[in-house]
Amino acid sequence: MNLNEKIDLILKHFAALGDSEVFDNIYNALDFEPKSDGDLRLVKNKMFEEDLIDTRDSHEMVCYITPSGQEIQNDGGWLKYIELIDSENSRISELAQIEEDKLRWDAKLSKLKAKTFWPVFIFGVLGGLSGVISLYLNLSETEPAPIEKLSNQIFDTRWNQESSTVELFRTNADSSKTLMEALERFNSANQKENYPFARLAQVNFDTVFLFIDNSNYLTQQMGTTGADEYLAKLTFTVTELESINFVNLNFEEGDHAVPGTYQRTDFNAKNL
Repeated sequence: MNLNEKIDLILKHFAALGDSEVFDNIYNALDFEPKSDGDLRLVKNKMFEEDLIDTRDSHEMVCYITPSGQEIQNDGGWLKYIELIDSENSRISELAQIEEDKLRWDAKLSKLKAKTFWPVFIFGVLGGLSGVISLYLNLSETEPAPIEKLSNQIFDTRWNQESSTVELFRTNADSSKTLMEALERFNSANQKENYPFARLAQVNFDTVFLFIDNSNYLTQQMGTTGADEYLAKLTFTVTELESINFVNLNFEEGDHAVPGTYQRTDFNAKNL
């Protein structure tokens, strides 16, 4: 029996007594294995540190349950309490990681802007406005043409027999007016056993942060093409909303997909 399991049982006995009692007596009466003076002191000190029990009249042998300890016991006991604490800490850690990813992306974007501004600016000064326009047009030709945002519909893929390629296309579903509605429709359209599930974490400016549940299926079982199709469909579905340009996906990296921030230009809209 581990430390927390012992604390849970002892706290339950103190709550049932409703009065002070010698801590050693309660400890010795319970079926703990192994028992030792060192273990007794460890359990007792931990319960003092967590404000679960206290002493009366400076007599350290006689203890009673504190209001905090009683509240924890009323809410289901010590084991349930630490489970809730661990869950909350995990959620905070996930949100912190999301914020870190966002800051990292912002930093990369700022560096990219800084690197591209001065060469273009100098070229414009030396070559005139026509040179800048020519450069812009040449660069634009190297990027895939963006799909115009129309009606917040979800996206799907299909096999083109003529070109032997996978194509991305809008479905005929009714328009989604909110992000939650778009995600709900996307998840419903991709609802299969153990299939990845997109869950909203937060929205920060023009970026949506999502958790991908069942990500092992995405990264290990769908293959590279299947994973790319899924990420493309999700990215285009979410960025179909007028104010959203980026999607930050949080999941454990695997063989066929990696987490990070995606946008439409990361995918070829016709041939994935």
